[in-house]
Amino acid sequence: MCAFTQKVCDRETHIMGTMGELYLNDNVLKYFNFSTSEMETFNNFPVPFNTRLSGHDYADFYLMKAFINAI
Repeated sequence: MCAFTQKVCDRETHIMGTMGELYLNDNVLKYFNFSTSEMETFNNFPVPFNTRLSGHDYADFYLMKAFINAI
């Protein structure tokens, strides 16, 4: 998150790995697979309301869910 850009306080995550890349913004996760050169998009993850990862408008939950799904 950076306040000094056109997208003021917009949270984006970009994780680069050896087999692909993950992009997470709002409720959309995109995974680019280097082996197949295909992009998969996952929209609107269900959020359990009883999670301890509810901070930052559930961004903490989405980040962890995306990471675990990727590995």
